[in-house]
This record gives sequence, C-alpha cells and structure tokens, in this order.
Amino acid sequence: MEAALFSAQVHPAAPRPATGRPAPRACYGVLALAAVVAACAPPAGGQRSQTGEELAPPAIADYRPPLGGGLERTATVANDQTQVWTQVIESLNGLEYQISFLDLRAGILVYTFSGSGEGLVDCGTLAAVAPGTPPQDVSAVAPRLTYARDIAGQSAIIDRGIALDTRSVVQMTTARGGQTSVGVDTTYVVTRDLRVRRTGGQLIGERQDFAVFTSDGEAPLQSVVCRPTGAVEQVVLANLTDAPATTTAPADRGAIRAPTALQRPADEAAAGLPRLLSGFSCAQLEAQQASPGGYRVTGFVETTQDRQLLRASLAAALPNADLDIAVDVLPWPHCEVLSTTSALEDANKLIGGGLSVGLGNGASSLVDGDTLFVEAKAPAFDNFSYLFYVERNGLVFRLMPSSLNAANRRFADEAMLIDNRHRVTSPFGAEMLVMIASSVPLALQNELPDVVEVSEFVPVLQESLAAAKAQDANVVATHFVVHTQPRS
Repeated sequence: MEAALFSAQVHPAAPRPATGRPAPRACYGVLALAAVVAACAPPAGGQRSQTGEELAPPAIADYRPPLGGGLERTATVANDQTQVWTQVIESLNGLEYQISFLDLRAGILVYTFSGSGEGLVDCGTLAAVAPGTPPQDVSAVAPRLTYARDIAGQSAIIDRGIALDTRSVVQMTTARGGQTSVGVDTTYVVTRDLRVRRTGGQLIGERQDFAVFTSDGEAPLQSVVCRPTGAVEQVVLANLTDAPATTTAPADRGAIRAPTALQRPADEAAAGLPRLLSGFSCAQLEAQQASPGGYRVTGFVETTQDRQLLRASLAAALPNADLDIAVDVLPWPHCEVLSTTSALEDANKLIGGGLSVGLGNGASSLVDGDTLFVEAKAPAFDNFSYLFYVERNGLVFRLMPSSLNAANRRFADEAMLIDNRHRVTSPFGAEMLVMIASSVPLALQNELPDVVEVSEFVPVLQESLAAAKAQDANVVATHFVVHTQPRS
C-alpha cells in the first residue's frame, strides 16, 4: 500500500468512577429486587416467571437528591510541565478515556468519555418497591432500570436507560516559583431514554431527555437532579505528585498500552497525528503509515522525557495500532539548528530527497581522534552547497566552503567527497552534519567565521534563508546524526 505521510500532531481519554474502574458499557443491570433479576439484555416484554407470566416490576416510592459539596478542579505541583505532562497522560492510559486533543505548547489536553455514569455523576437515589418486598435503594444514574408507574390512571411499565458523555479540558500553566498549575473543567451530558409500554409489551411511547452541566454545576433531568462526583477530574488531579516522574521509556512495542474499550476508528485517530507530532518544541517528527494497522514514527525530540511523552501520547491515540517509534533524542544545540531547517528538509523530501549527506563508507559513528570524512550528493538543480558540523558542546564548524574546501558551486546530482581534517574530540555523544543547498549564494560565508557558537549561528542562518526566500530561490537541507564515543 502506498505510504501516507504525516509531519506534525492527536489523542485518547475517559473517566474513572470512585471505585477506580469505569462500569462496563455492554452489560446493563435490571433492578435486582425479588421480582426483577439482573440481566445484560432484558427480554422484550419484561421479566417473566417460570410459567411464562410477566412479573410485576417494582415501583419508585421515593427520591433523594444528590449530596452537595464543592469539587476540587485544580492542583499545583512542584514539577515542571514536562514531568506533569507525563503524569497526566500516564493517569489516563489504560482507562476508558479518549484523548481527543493535545497541544503541548499551549498547555492543553482534552479527554472524553462515553458510557455508564455510575461513580462519575450523582443523580440521587431512588427507593424502589417490588410487590411483597421492602424498599431498596437504587442509584438514579443506573444504566438501565425497569419499573412500574401509573399513567393517566392506568398501570404502565417504563424501561429507562441512562448514558453519560463527558469532555474534559486540562489547562496547564507555569505558576510562581517554577511550579505547574493544572486545572480540569468538564462538560457533562446525561442522556435518558424512556420506553413506556403496557404489561405484555404493547408500546405506548418513547422519549429522550438530556441534562447538561459543568464541573461546578448541576442540571435537572425531569424529576431528578444530576451533578458531578469529581471522579472525572480526579482521574488526572489525584495522580499529580511533586516527585519526578520515574517511568522509563518502554523497552519494546509490547510495553506500549492504552485504553482497550470504546476505541475510535483508526483512521479518525490517525487524522490527528500531524497535530500530535507538532506539539513538541525543539523537535522534528513524522509518522508514516507502514501497513493498514501500523505506523512508523521517526525524527528527534529534545529530551528523553519528551520521547516518553510521545510514546504515551501515541499509545493513547492509536491503542490498537502496531507502533514502531524510532525517534532520536537530540538535545540542544542540535534540535535548535534542525528546527530552523525543518521546512527545508521537507522541501528536500518533496523533490525525492535529492540532497544527501553522511559519513564515508556508510559509517554512523566515530571514536576519539577519527577524521570526519563526508560523502554527499547534490540535489537535482545546480546549487551552492554549505556543510556544517554541530558539536555536542554547541560549537558549529563550517566545513564547506572553508579554507580546505573553498569551492561550493555544485552541479545538479553531483557526488561529493569532502575531507576536511576535522577530528573528533570530547565531549562525546550525538553530533550532527547539516547540509544546505541553494540556487543562490547565501550570506553564511561572509557573515560567519569558520567556528561559531550555535547562538550566533542560528540567527545568521535564519536571516540568510529569509533573504534567499525573498529571491524565490530553491533551498533544501538535510542532516545526518553522528554518534561519537571515546576510544576504548
């Protein structure tokens, strides 16, 4: 199948009752009184005796409204936002919540739920009385109830179903002293379906009612009142701690897990991948659909924590997908440079990736004292080529044009072998080759010395690229990560 490419951001979620586990959606219980037996799917016409006669359902004798009390919707912790994001997503992972939106830069996450409202909303208590039995308390938000009621002087049976849908917005801000403030605001929609029938099954009528309220409110649902219990908000807030997140990145794809119920279609979740991937600062990420049920995510993020957050976000967004996450951690200064050139790298891909760069002989790593020998290929247009080496310590070396490689005018598709005598030294780790090709000369050669701090390099690079864009120049870029290490 033809690969579908996303470059840029998504997500799943749903609430947890006070018991810590949402009630199942599939099985609805009929009032478990002497005359009514619990069942997942009550037979049409109501419950029947062993002789086949329909049993009289209980009647509602009394109603007690929900208890009051304010709900806690905010929390402040001593962790920074990266740590808190990890805690928030981990608190939702594995539950019946769907993360529908995530924007790390704006500090916003949205999670939703659809299913039973038991434990999540309080609509009061019903006192149900079956013939010959004492009253029994039943939650007014029970997913399904069957009871008797007189309507216009005639006995009728009411089959009542209740379902809950929620949408919770998590807003994260930096508080005084470097702390992180987290607020959760939820919109609740309680839906009640009524089916009124005669004994024996003759349908009298049907209706549907709604109650809509927020975290700090309540709403009537005909004769009852509903308000939140706070469990939806606390699924996030109760898991926030001042201690640093201790979760490490999963060792393999088998460790990536997310909600297993109420999942959105894969194509709907995949449509949000560009938004999810663009939610990381100082990063370059892209997702490619490798198979009907699989995605490969490549690129880089700035920190190991960002990579953990990416894994958790993708697992929540695509819980049933086969995820291959091949993402490097490129700390500053590399991420800063590539954030500037990412659009140029996208342009290079659009023309078939003509510009390429790498180490000689196909190597990917070097040890202390090795000489940097570079192989490159020009794009499919005549160009001026620029090659830089970004060291782990924040220094940027211009390798071409330079005193050893002064000529940077190159023909279309020209192969290049560049021996610049640059030797690998400490500090060791991930370093990077960056190559830029432009149809017009860039100001980089005149504005920068051969060696410069990245803080000086990036502004000059940005100005040079802006000037080339003003001339409608063709400019593309690519990079290659070089892993350096001490000599053993």
